Amino acid sequence: MPVKHSAFIDEIKINDNTVPDSIDYINYWKKTFENNENKFEEILKDLSGIQVSTLSQLEQDEYSIDKVDALLSLTFSEFDSFQTYEFPPTIEEHLSKATFYGFFKKFMSYSFSKVHKSLNTYSFFEESQLLAPLEYMYKRLYELSHKTLILELNIQRVLENLQGETPEERYNHFCSYISTNEFFVYFKDTYPALYRTMLTTLIHWSNNITTLYHNLEQDKVEIQEAFNIDIQTNKLITVTLGLGDEHNDGKTVSLLEFLPDMKLIYKPRSIGVEAAFNDLTAWINNQVNDKAQLYSPKIIDKHSYGWVEYIENIECQTEEQLKSFYFKMGSLLGVLYSLNAVDFHYENIIAMGEYPVPIDLESLFHHAKILEEKDGSAHNKALNLINRSVRSTGIIPFLAFNSDNPNYKGLDLSGLSDKNDQLYPLKVPSIESKNTDVMHVDAKYKYVKVNEFEKNKPIFKGEKVSYKDHVDVIIDGFKYIYEWILNNKQQYSNYISDKFKNTIVRMILRPTAVYGELLRKSKHPDFLQKGYNRDIYFHTLALESENKPKEIIKSEKTDLLNDDIPYFYTTVSSNHLYHREQICIQNFFESSPLEAVIQKIDDLNIVDCAQQIRIMRMSFLAHSATFGANEQAIDPYRKVNIHANKSKEFLIEARHIGDYLIANAIEGNGQSDLCWISTVISASNEYKWDIYPVDLDLYNGLSGISLFFSYLYHLTGRNDYKLTAEKSIYPVINSLQGLPEQRMFNIGTFSGVSGSIYALNHINQLSHTKQYEQLILDSMKIVVSKLSQDKVFDIIDGTAGVIGVLIALYKDSGNKEYLKLLKQASEYLINAAYHHPGKEGHVSWKQRDDISWIGYSHGTAGIITALVAANQYINNPNILELADKVLSYENSFYDSKHKNWKLPSKDNHSVAWCHGAPGILLSRLMLKESNYENSILDQNIYAALDTTIDKSFGHNRSLCHGDFGNLDILLYAAKVLQDKTSYERANSIGIQLLEYSKTHNWKKGVSTGTESFGLMTGLSGIGVGLLQQSDYNSIPSILRLEEAKL
Repeated sequence: MPVKHSAFIDEIKINDNTVPDSIDYINYWKKTFENNENKFEEILKDLSGIQVSTLSQLEQDEYSIDKVDALLSLTFSEFDSFQTYEFPPTIEEHLSKATFYGFFKKFMSYSFSKVHKSLNTYSFFEESQLLAPLEYMYKRLYELSHKTLILELNIQRVLENLQGETPEERYNHFCSYISTNEFFVYFKDTYPALYRTMLTTLIHWSNNITTLYHNLEQDKVEIQEAFNIDIQTNKLITVTLGLGDEHNDGKTVSLLEFLPDMKLIYKPRSIGVEAAFNDLTAWINNQVNDKAQLYSPKIIDKHSYGWVEYIENIECQTEEQLKSFYFKMGSLLGVLYSLNAVDFHYENIIAMGEYPVPIDLESLFHHAKILEEKDGSAHNKALNLINRSVRSTGIIPFLAFNSDNPNYKGLDLSGLSDKNDQLYPLKVPSIESKNTDVMHVDAKYKYVKVNEFEKNKPIFKGEKVSYKDHVDVIIDGFKYIYEWILNNKQQYSNYISDKFKNTIVRMILRPTAVYGELLRKSKHPDFLQKGYNRDIYFHTLALESENKPKEIIKSEKTDLLNDDIPYFYTTVSSNHLYHREQICIQNFFESSPLEAVIQKIDDLNIVDCAQQIRIMRMSFLAHSATFGANEQAIDPYRKVNIHANKSKEFLIEARHIGDYLIANAIEGNGQSDLCWISTVISASNEYKWDIYPVDLDLYNGLSGISLFFSYLYHLTGRNDYKLTAEKSIYPVINSLQGLPEQRMFNIGTFSGVSGSIYALNHINQLSHTKQYEQLILDSMKIVVSKLSQDKVFDIIDGTAGVIGVLIALYKDSGNKEYLKLLKQASEYLINAAYHHPGKEGHVSWKQRDDISWIGYSHGTAGIITALVAANQYINNPNILELADKVLSYENSFYDSKHKNWKLPSKDNHSVAWCHGAPGILLSRLMLKESNYENSILDQNIYAALDTTIDKSFGHNRSLCHGDFGNLDILLYAAKVLQDKTSYERANSIGIQLLEYSKTHNWKKGVSTGTESFGLMTGLSGIGVGLLQQSDYNSIPSILRLEEAKL
């Protein structure tokens, strides 16, 4: 029965018997496939040719084996009768300490006994060499089965079958039990899919270690000639497997270590591309100056495998060598960019003195299918531009993953990565209470260890040296080699065509991390009992693969069932896609990878070089972002002269920003829309920056940019600004028109749909045509209908921001439909309020991580301000009582010493619209204007006003958490309080910002040392701030979500 129940779907023949539906079983799988019944049925049919009804026959055992792998069947039979082999004492001593070792020993000794017979024929073989390979085998078997064994441990504990006085003794009793024949019989009958996968792992390990030794013996003369390693006299002491992912039946790069201190790399795949790249670099080295020359490791190419020089991470001896390393890194980047290289992350580059050495070149000539450009959208053009830029090489800093964890700042895996102790974006299974009978798996966020990010960085004076002080040198190296290629295009293309024409290169069709996560989840005991369950689980690949041909997904599934990372390849002269030595898809590429590279080289030009350098600078700035990067001394108490041309000068600076944005815009093929490549910050995580095409939102995206251009046109009358505003808002309008078909979307005002509606309303009002009034109303109705999805509630992402938009829309239109929506939104917020147990006078809203944030944009200050403002229109008596309790909650965080409000769960004080005194000041001023009365209100106002003036200026220029945002709040305070002193302070700050703009280049960083084009942290927001200083009464406050000013 284990062989039958281990079978995968394509090895099964379904019986003709009719069976009742296994409803619970089918519903389990529907849930796994996102409860999309149609999609589930379609995927099963496309990938495996079965119906949903077939699952009932599988679950009720109405099937037989149609075919079975002969070697696997033989292994099943042999292993059943195999008696555990005793390891040599030195090996046994090392292995015996491992968790659940008694269970794994039979598996490991089976493979050891088989390879031992083969390897004994080699004179250089010694048993001790197999310790490291056996440790690797244990690691693989443990990864496969530990969740199942821990489940069985807990079952035995609950059944009280374990003997012993302590948790450790009971664990030891369990280990004795799982090493018995009784348990093996139970195990293979209960978990046949796991049993099969473990035996498959043994087969792969045995074959691969035997092949490695065979090749070492066969190539020993060539190895001595190339690497000066004599395998007879330079004793082989260990073989380390697993230096990379497993592909094609468990094959993986290995390290061989010899005496005295000699090392050699074995690659069980074609290394023809490495040989060709060595030839290319040698040819380039003969024609460029010394500082651009690259290192070529020694190799032996044996077609289906190869031997490669081991590259040591050695120290630079001088500062000149250190500088040379980063110049050569720029040169290497230029060459790799020209060859459409990808995946050169931190593990694939080693700093060998002054040389950055790439150690895995299989991902040269990557030929990604670009996004469809049938509609010619500017966003797709921008995305394709990034995907084909220097960023695609993997060397330039980038954030690899996204995460819902608010503490997650991104994971930089780039070739230049220098970030240590990085938080992994997904929760990772962790073994708790190890080696006890309460041992269990718990998912936790973990940090990537420091030593995993070491070898890519150069060493000088015993210290690893970051790229951050050498950005200009990297760019100089890139520019040098780029210009050399430009001047030698034809020769360069011809040499590449000649040397690479028959080489094999890998095609990466999906991130390895996606495969890795699928494999990890597939090791849940639910998927390890029947082979078809494991098979069905891997069908989930198709959920995120709408544009991938089913042949690719079938091939991926084949490899995953084999516990391999899927591997596709092609030859650089072919347009076919290959998998496991077979054509997977004929004519998969419109052109061959070689043709694509030759075309790219032909397209290289000075404009592209400048664009790549700009993307590099943006990436470097984004990943060096610090809150002190743009500090500038601003003295609110400084006396300034207000001259007659002040308004005009502010407008001129705003125009400079508008002109710069236009110069950097990307236009759609139909010339109806625009997009920008920008440094983008997460609206909900102010530490998280990366380079993307701007999206549709108000915070970073087109809605905010179009708002800036609309008011720039409003004050200047220049038609190019009007046209830019219209083209910027065009994709937003398209998105809103498609809103009724969207099941899920972000309702947020600064991060989602409400902000886009807010921006469109301003443009609609300024145009005087009012052509989008109905679209705006219909869209807001849809937003309000989705409020139940909101669990954040705040101004940035939640219902409070929606309320602010609804009030602005009502003020502009007078349409009472907005008041109905306003009432619904207000009631949702009231009902969501959290009344603190034991603190009767405290009310807040629980948000991310169950924390009740205070402050304006992210917290209770903004939420209650929105509700009190709404109360002027809906007259709900509960709101004012709620407001009293919210202020009591917020003021419990007030620190009289600093005249500021601490963040919950933190001991620091912020000074911005989003958190801290300026946002609290704005909240209290708006409450005052809404006729809300509270004895503490004025005390809060003047304390927050003092802190805003004294501490909130000079950090950066942005609207969200910088000078122009805080200046807007200060001007509002002067107006509400009729305070001449505050007005003088605001004027002084404005003049100093004008002076700053004349002496600093706005293009060289906006907030935290980055360059961004968006509204809240970028150039568009600075432009709005300048416009406000030019004509305060004609420009609305975005921070207060003011209505349009005509």
